Amino acid sequence: MALIKKRGVSVDFPPSNMKILWILMFALTCILKLHIPSIALPSLGIETSASYILIEAKTNQALLEQRADIQVRPASTTKIMTAIVALEHGRLQDPMEISQRAVFDIGPDGMHIGIKEAETPFTLEHMLNVMLIRSGNETANIIAENVGGTYEHFIDLMNQKARQLGAHNTFFVNPNGKDDLEKESQQLTTARDMANISRFAMNIPIFREIVAKPSYNELPVTNFHDNWPILMNTNRLILGKNKYSYNINDQEKHYVVTGIKTGYTSKANGNLIASAKNEEGIELIVSVMNIKRVPDTFAYAQKLFEYGFKNISLKKIIKENQIMKTISVTINDHQESLDVLASADLIIPLPKSIETHQIDFIEHISLSETETISKGDVVGFIEAKKDENSLGTIHLLASRDIYRDTPAKQSTDNNPILPILLITFLFFGVILFIILKLLCKKFKP
Repeated sequence: MALIKKRGVSVDFPPSNMKILWILMFALTCILKLHIPSIALPSLGIETSASYILIEAKTNQALLEQRADIQVRPASTTKIMTAIVALEHGRLQDPMEISQRAVFDIGPDGMHIGIKEAETPFTLEHMLNVMLIRSGNETANIIAENVGGTYEHFIDLMNQKARQLGAHNTFFVNPNGKDDLEKESQQLTTARDMANISRFAMNIPIFREIVAKPSYNELPVTNFHDNWPILMNTNRLILGKNKYSYNINDQEKHYVVTGIKTGYTSKANGNLIASAKNEEGIELIVSVMNIKRVPDTFAYAQKLFEYGFKNISLKKIIKENQIMKTISVTINDHQESLDVLASADLIIPLPKSIETHQIDFIEHISLSETETISKGDVVGFIEAKKDENSLGTIHLLASRDIYRDTPAKQSTDNNPILPILLITFLFFGVILFIILKLLCKKFKP
């Protein structure tokens, strides 16, 4: 007798039944191998313990990922969300007050630039630049206390924004990413969440401008500092020539890194969120988390960018004046067909493996039953989607004129009784006129 244990329950199988069981299991395995294709990650040399995801910024299409939904410590990539909330709730020229807590609550070996308690004058714009470029922990605290009203309220705003952006595996307990305290072990995110948060941030013009700077030297003279050193960006991909090459079909292509933020603690290891744009204008975002050696975060990001740009291209999925749908329109109590046309080409970046037939097109058409439609009028829009991600939208146009008679026209132009009455009235009027004229002649003295 064979004995199988499952969840603490012992089940006896006679030898004959055991053979049948193994045969069935073998057959099921073969069927699964035939019908479920294996997904093999390309050999990029990235450590297996790393979490990463590579997305196309415009459409949010994931091109490559590994452990992208495993929760990890964000370290200073937290400051991306700090900047988002600050820009939504504060103004760049708002003055900043510097508290003792903000200056000293930066964690062991926390990055800082030496701002002192009660130092002035600083603005929110100064603090954002230092935080995003040099990763100053005290500047994140200063922003939280000043913009949020209270430090705690600002953290609440960060978590609310994470929920709004769909980052449901992300939770913040501080604005700078330090994780030396026990409660700070709850500050967690994922590679996917950070990519989505960063995608949102890069659509904020001032954020994009700041994170693209290789350095910052615009801090003011203060009551404690006559001058400041040039603050270099912690993102090494931004420094230097900032132009990287790759090859496609023996042709040299280039991309430029456009942002965004680094992060490191001894518990989080190395983290990097970076964005880059190639010569076609395609922008990719890579989120690389939990890397043992900090320099490897930059090397891995470059490998992922190169892979992405080699495997993505601009595709025209809709042509201008293409018939997107034929709809039925009610015209004066009868039905007629109307073609609706694409207003323009829809060209989007897509993985080379995706074909047009794999994209869903959803039409949104709104027509009044009484209005007159002229050729070229906008009658709705069409949205292209892939895996619930919106790829883009364009207007839909009417292909021809459609005239509907109004009730006023129907009461006059289309009423056959009125012309008959008018003719009858004129006829009898003429007869009456003739009779009266004859009578006048007869009885004339």
